[in-house]
Amino acid sequence: MPVEVSRLDGSSSEPVRTVLEYGTAHEVIFRCALPMEFGDRLRLTNRDGSLDTEAKVMAVQISASETLVAARFTAEVHNWIIK
Repeated sequence: MPVEVSRLDGSSSEPVRTVLEYGTAHEVIFRCALPMEFGDRLRLTNRDGSLDTEAKVMAVQISASETLVAARFTAEVHNWIIK
């Protein structure tokens, strides 16, 4: 599922587009060009608005060009496609 990811730490970085590679009603895994660390808070949104929620980074795997991120939703996600 294509989404936009933005950091909620007050940084001025623009949201980046990515694809959720794995998702459940509680967590997602995706690749991202934004620098991220364990504990960062994110906003995940999709184009049709069925996903617009916050998540917290639970794990990261960093490479030279991108970061693989595992994030857990901070609240129940309504209208989530996986439910």
